[in-house]
Amino acid sequence: MKYYRFLLFLTLIFFYSSVSAQKYAAGGSVMYNLQTESFGFGARGILNPNRNWSYSLQVSYYPSFNQVHEYNLGLGAEYKFMRQRKVFFYLLGHGGYNGWVNYEESPMKDPKYNNWNLEGGVGVSMWTCLRPFIEWRYNTNFREAHFQVGLIYVFGCRCNTNPGTNTGFFGIGSPRSKGCPGYGNY
Repeated sequence: MKYYRFLLFLTLIFFYSSVSAQKYAAGGSVMYNLQTESFGFGARGILNPNRNWSYSLQVSYYPSFNQVHEYNLGLGAEYKFMRQRKVFFYLLGHGGYNGWVNYEESPMKDPKYNNWNLEGGVGVSMWTCLRPFIEWRYNTNFREAHFQVGLIYVFGCRCNTNPGTNTGFFGIGSPRSKGCPGYGNY
């Protein structure tokens, strides 16, 4: 039993030391599909959220009260093409698996349960530890667009580079905050 506690302790130390380097982020979102007029929600984990290129694992779910009941699991990449002091804009690409639960009710020709999707889009977010974001995406397989609005938390984020100022709730920042050197936006 002591061996397992020690192993758990070492794992937590390793996790904290790697996470505290601002290499990982996680968050969630709500979605609205314009063509099917459906609401959904999602979650994502992000690798290297502060670099020009970042990568993510994403899951999403559109519940059964919608016209389309489905879930998605995929990998995404973001390229930050415009980095401003407080915000950044990014292009995104996403490929993944789609499980369309109620495909039999669709008027589409030859619908099926198992599908592969490729999405492209654009988004905007803020350089904070708790990052609000908004994205627009287009799904090339189903020829439909959707919006995502959500929050991302960057693990190990410390935004206070101006001593004596308060970075606020989760590092969102005060008007006097200079930014975060790890983001290159100070």
